[in-house]
Amino acid sequence: SASSIKKLQKIQNRALRLATGCHMAASIDHLHAECGELPVRDHLHLLSSQFLAKTLQPHHVSHPFTTLDQGPRKMKHTLRSRCLDDVAPYLKEDGTMDRGDLKLVCDKLHCDIVGKAVGRSSANRVLGVKPPPVHKNELDLPRVSRTVLSQLRSGHCARLRDFQLKLGKATDGDCPNCNLDRQDVAHIFDCPAKPTTLRIEDLWENPWGVADYLRTLPEFKDLPPPGQPAPAALVSPQRPPAYPPDSPVFSPLSLRSFTFSPPPSPDLFSSLNNSLSPLVGMGNEGHFWPKSRFCF
Repeated sequence: SASSIKKLQKIQNRALRLATGCHMAASIDHLHAECGELPVRDHLHLLSSQFLAKTLQPHHVSHPFTTLDQGPRKMKHTLRSRCLDDVAPYLKEDGTMDRGDLKLVCDKLHCDIVGKAVGRSSANRVLGVKPPPVHKNELDLPRVSRTVLSQLRSGHCARLRDFQLKLGKATDGDCPNCNLDRQDVAHIFDCPAKPTTLRIEDLWENPWGVADYLRTLPEFKDLPPPGQPAPAALVSPQRPPAYPPDSPVFSPLSLRSFTFSPPPSPDLFSSLNNSLSPLVGMGNEGHFWPKSRFCF
């Protein structure tokens, strides 16, 4: 249903923002273009169309159900009614499909549906047209550099005065290097104080060159050089281990180090030993330790 797809789409958008590091101001179309992911509705339609093509093979176990006539009153959509228009151009005259054509048909369906999704996407905010694919050598850059490049391609980067002014973190949006124009993404490549031969299209075509040039600007001086790992200060903190590395995992604990009120009975340790024996080991002096690191 449309309401369920809307909920899933919000989850996917949140995941793509985490993956790219883009701000909330970045458009949804930019997120899908950066990650090469289809929206949820288009992806479901692609999988359904490919599955319908498989079921239209005469030998397929679901072929009788897919071609079943619903009658004059069609109360609900079926797989055939939703996706037949995309699959019909690749069927034979009798409405079936040969086994040898399935792989080619699935590839064509993929190209058709992806092409329609790309055609419906809006123009990029920075380029003014639909963006080209990002060069593959960006995969070798550190994550912090790739995040900054993705933010610049979206047109929203918190390191620039233009975006800081929108957030209320700057009194003006002028470039601090030349003080002549507003510091936005386009101004980075046209700043008189920092001349460069790079173009704004190089954000997609030459990410290595742009990443190296950004390090010459005061706003991006903390970026690592291309081909080197990011400094520890720029790396997001990792989840701490379940047990401190400098302490033994199975260090014994003493119940006698705790203060009980009222005082425990003499049979306390024996009763604990009987109740906790499946999980922990206990000594005569009230020391116990987990038998498994996953029992607590």
